Amino acid sequence: MMARIWFVCTGKRYKDEILSATRALHPHALIIDEPCPHTMRQRLLEQAPHRASAVVGPEVNGLTAINVAAALVRDGYADEVVLVGKKPSGSLRSRAVRAGIARVYSLEDLKIRAGEVAAAKQAKELQAQDAVDFPSELAGDLDEPAIEKPIHQKPSQNMSAPAPTSVRKKGCAPIVVVASGRGGVGKSTLICASALHAARWGLKVALVDLDLGSGNLFSMFGMQQGTDLARFVKQTKIDDVLAAGTKVEENITLWGPCSKPELAETVAPLINNLLISLSNTYDLVLVDTSTLWTDCVGLAAQLCDRLLLVSDDRYGAVGAMSRCAALAVRLGVARTRIMRVSSRSDVSSKNEHHLYRADIGLEAARLLRVADGGAEIPELFSTGHAAHIMQSDGAFMRTTKICLAKVLSELGCLPQNEDAQKASTASFTQKPKGFFARMREAG
Repeated sequence: MMARIWFVCTGKRYKDEILSATRALHPHALIIDEPCPHTMRQRLLEQAPHRASAVVGPEVNGLTAINVAAALVRDGYADEVVLVGKKPSGSLRSRAVRAGIARVYSLEDLKIRAGEVAAAKQAKELQAQDAVDFPSELAGDLDEPAIEKPIHQKPSQNMSAPAPTSVRKKGCAPIVVVASGRGGVGKSTLICASALHAARWGLKVALVDLDLGSGNLFSMFGMQQGTDLARFVKQTKIDDVLAAGTKVEENITLWGPCSKPELAETVAPLINNLLISLSNTYDLVLVDTSTLWTDCVGLAAQLCDRLLLVSDDRYGAVGAMSRCAALAVRLGVARTRIMRVSSRSDVSSKNEHHLYRADIGLEAARLLRVADGGAEIPELFSTGHAAHIMQSDGAFMRTTKICLAKVLSELGCLPQNEDAQKASTASFTQKPKGFFARMREAG
């Protein structure tokens, strides 16, 4: 999908040249001059996925152009980042490739490329004028994509107008998506435990079950059903969808799945507006997903602030996680937004061999660990007693609390709560108690 908006950030000396060239290269896009790199990063955050790209030119205010472009790539909200230099060296181009910057132009190359595109467009226009066999009303549309030329027609009474695209507000809540490449790794239990911890810390939590065909988050809280998202496929008012959330615990509201699995894929057009609106309304948005990466899961991954990829130590688990990470990157998720979660870990050990294998594309991803809670944890969840788990102070609840605290701390959203602050600096590993310590406890 071609970006509809291009932000241009460069010094005054080169602004006119780069703006002119960008307009020539992208004649149907909205070109925005934004001289402040910090403001541009925030404005990109507010855009819908794959709708905005960025051009960074020489003499950016207060920073080097390569660092600004690399930061935009790390943020992951720009569909494409283009770096323009006066005469970029081979070293600069190498750094750009390592940072994931899509294209690097010299000023001269950019102007040449823009001139070639403009000349090609003019040639097509002349050719269209000479082709008298074509109806005149079609001649002007030959070089323009249909998406840029909507058909203006009066909607019939049965047609509903499309819902306006929501925009994330400044200071909005983080969206955290939990995904995996295989079932049974503990995604749903991690999501439920995280929601319970966050609610105890005083956060208003929006819980979204995107395992739309067979999700069961509602049953873990002892509910008979959740909010059927398929009901709102044709809904033009997102406020109606927000109001229909199912309250499952104090400070926790749930949306999803679908009551009829065959309608799951019809929900995809709703997901973008739903997640953004929840982010603007709640303190934290937690999203559970299906093992199969559907369109809905892909949209959530593109939009999220952190993508937690969960695996355990079963055969093939690391490979499945790596494939998921590769898919996420192809969908436009920045590698810096991906975190690994090792489920059912032995937290008494610091050297679980399966945690430290070289995973292609995940070498730099931060590693989180969730302890095996034993038979009690899945039993409580499966019987709808998720809230009772908060009364437990075992390794499972301790490590899930640490996971959430470290994610929120990295996002700069950790609440000013003593328990949360303490968990953010805690270690996942815990030395087992010795024989005599256990005897003292028993006595």
